Amino acid sequence: MHASTALPGAYSELVVLTASCPQLVNPRASTDQRYDIALEGCVHDLEPGMPAGVQEAAATALRSLMDDENARPGIADVITSVGAIPSLLLEPDVLHFVQHAAASTLVNLSCESAALKAAIVASDAIRLLVPLLQGHHPVGARSTSASALRNLATVPRAAAAIMAAGALPSLVSLLGGASSAGVQKTVAVCCLLKNLAQSGGSSVASCFATAGGIHAMVPLLGPGYPVMVQEEAAVALGALCSSGSTEVKAALFASGAAPLMNQLCAKMLRA
Repeated sequence: MHASTALPGAYSELVVLTASCPQLVNPRASTDQRYDIALEGCVHDLEPGMPAGVQEAAATALRSLMDDENARPGIADVITSVGAIPSLLLEPDVLHFVQHAAASTLVNLSCESAALKAAIVASDAIRLLVPLLQGHHPVGARSTSASALRNLATVPRAAAAIMAAGALPSLVSLLGGASSAGVQKTVAVCCLLKNLAQSGGSSVASCFATAGGIHAMVPLLGPGYPVMVQEEAAVALGALCSSGSTEVKAALFASGAAPLMNQLCAKMLRA
């Protein structure tokens, strides 16, 4: 089987079969060979010009394989070695659900080694992930993008690239629109902002404060939000404040953060 002759979508099915029923897929080939053939084909199915359904199936198959604890050891490195990262960085004009599937796979890949994270950053992932934060995308896609960026923000150069790509307005908007139902999204954004503050220092923190981010984040400390959201918001605010930014400190005082922080600390001590 070769990428140029197989039917579109065949490789995503082969990935599933290889993971679940390896004896059914070319039993004369080794397990490693079956994985390599299937993964290379999935990368082919992600290329520009393929039908959207085929692209989504390929991205979803790769994501499922990353989630499968019984998959071949080191599967993240294998996915990278066959060139999956550039193919996953689908251009902004593809359909939303295809972008979401690709971004979900990048979330899994970006949980791996520092070297793999650096490879994702070097492949221009940030430029294509940041637009997914914007308000016209579904909440799930925005949350997934924030999760991938959260993982990548620990890589040197990544914080500057995220800022340069114009992520701040969307991040502030995500915080401002947070609700008790959007726990995953809100936690991902808070964690991303914490990593940005730790990696990018006072310049990033000051830009966030100037954009109204502190005023959007402080209410998350209040009793109307789940404990996980309150805690992650407190950690993010702590990181932003520790950067030494005078703009952050001024915004914290102006937004009335102190009473909410005291209430949250008292609640945590009672727990």
